Amino acid sequence: MELPGTKTHQANTYYWQIVGGKFARRVKEGEGTMRTTKTGRVIYEKYSDSLTGVLNDIQIDKGEFGEQIIVVLIPAPGFNYKINIQKESRFATTLLERLPKLKLGDTVELVPYSFKDDKEKNISGMNIFKGTVKIESAFKEKTPEGWITKGGYPEFPAYWSSLADKRKRIYFIEVDEFLTNEMWNWLGKQTRPNQESPSSQTNEIRPSEPDDDLPF
Repeated sequence: MELPGTKTHQANTYYWQIVGGKFARRVKEGEGTMRTTKTGRVIYEKYSDSLTGVLNDIQIDKGEFGEQIIVVLIPAPGFNYKINIQKESRFATTLLERLPKLKLGDTVELVPYSFKDDKEKNISGMNIFKGTVKIESAFKEKTPEGWITKGGYPEFPAYWSSLADKRKRIYFIEVDEFLTNEMWNWLGKQTRPNQESPSSQTNEIRPSEPDDDLPF
């Protein structure tokens, strides 16, 4: 069976990150598309618009390049995807907003997006599907009067465009702390799915630096 972005099954674990609104997996020279990173390194990657599998775990990793959300999907017995998502990004925020509507063991499709709107504003995030059903935020709701927050989610400040950058950053920190606490609370209520445990052996090239978009 061929897994997305793979050529052989020499490894059971496949490491992904988000680059330009797509999932990217590091490969050896000549096996994928060449790209120069923000630090000037030349790397090779394969890309996927989406990843599908059984939601097996979600954790936070504190590494050299800051905190990352690690999402573990099982696309097939004996294999897993470890998806690294920069915690201070809209990809992570929108994913965590939808987590309360999921449970470990659900089969989900993760679909990142990144584009510019008609005002040249960067729009990014993560869509999540269970089958054909799109999962919406557990903490935001669109009404005729506009978006409202619920469940204790920090209320969006009025007059956002006129706020000082420091106040905007404080708001993002408040959102991050809220969603982090909600994630740990959610995990504490979960039952681990009875899935075959993938081997830790891997020939994959792990991401050495994050390249996904930040909200600032």
